[in-house]
Amino acid sequence: MSAFRTFSERFCATFGAEAEAREGRLHVTLPPDLAAHFGRAQLVLGFTPHDPHGELVAYGSQVFEEMMAYLGGHGRLAAVGLPVRHAPAPPPSAPGCELLAEEAVAERFQVFNFQLAFMCDERVERLFSVCLDEHGRERPEIPPLAAGGEDQGAAVAPAPSAVRAAEDKAVAAAEAWVGPLETAALARLEGIGARLVAFYEAQMREVPVRRRRGQSEEEAVAESEELRWQLRRELERKLRDETARHQLRVQVRRISQAQVERPRHVARYRLARGVVAREVAVTTDLHDGTIFWPACDRCGSAKGTYGLCEESHLACPACLGACAGCGTERCQVELAACESCQALGCPACRTPCAGGHLGCAAHLAACPGCGQALCPRCERPHGCGLDSA
Repeated sequence: MSAFRTFSERFCATFGAEAEAREGRLHVTLPPDLAAHFGRAQLVLGFTPHDPHGELVAYGSQVFEEMMAYLGGHGRLAAVGLPVRHAPAPPPSAPGCELLAEEAVAERFQVFNFQLAFMCDERVERLFSVCLDEHGRERPEIPPLAAGGEDQGAAVAPAPSAVRAAEDKAVAAAEAWVGPLETAALARLEGIGARLVAFYEAQMREVPVRRRRGQSEEEAVAESEELRWQLRRELERKLRDETARHQLRVQVRRISQAQVERPRHVARYRLARGVVAREVAVTTDLHDGTIFWPACDRCGSAKGTYGLCEESHLACPACLGACAGCGTERCQVELAACESCQALGCPACRTPCAGGHLGCAAHLAACPGCGQALCPRCERPHGCGLDSA
């Protein structure tokens, strides 16, 4: 299906026109406001050139320009809401999970539609759309979803900064497309210029020297040179005209914009284990069902199952451990292994011996000579050996 046919079908659906597909054309019955704009109640839209039974919809065609003119004053700021298709996420699996508050919110996106026109010896037009979220980030996945949205009534006008950002992207798109168009226009200009030069040079070569009665040879030669000079001036004028006609001009025009609202559910929970507590938020995209769980403070994973360490860090099961000495829950990175038994312990339960080895209480002993803590790796039968020096 061509882009013009898709555009025409959406145009009819948007403004309440009845369209019936027959023999590759669209037979359209217009509502009163559209009939007044087009000056007729029926349209037969065709999408192939030289169709005697349909009005061609293409860049520059009369019916397409009439549709674009109607869009210029209608639907410039529309509002569409994506439907709710999923339920909110369940509470996270965590100790002492208590719901504090929940609310339904709408994530807003602004879709801007631009008409880019490239004009030289021929006119080329393109439609360009850009979607920005509330933070100005581009979100190209949103406009296709909006096709299945529902009318939300009045829209909120976008911030001027968002409009400027969208216009900058449209200008950048035009600049990206203008290169090949300029190259093609230059190639056409060179071809026309070469043909003009060849034609006029042939004309100048063929100017004869003709003596009229009573005219001298010098006067006849001067007259032929004058004719060649006139042809040369005519060639220069035509080359200037063709150069001006092939000068590419670019026009960027914002023709419409729409606000798309994506429904979300935000729930705040309090997680508690003894005196340790933490508040977290769980967000659910009610349209596509995506759940945004809070991230583990250590590894960044977000899978909905957590624990709390003694420092109130939110940790997933893989990042959480227990001290073998005091039994407190800690992040794995806060636990250290006894170098004798490899049991994990917290900083309070793992201290270095005189030799710098970490050990638990069961594997550290005081040196009878100097009183320093020693582990089995550095202990001597009679102590650390410092007293026998």
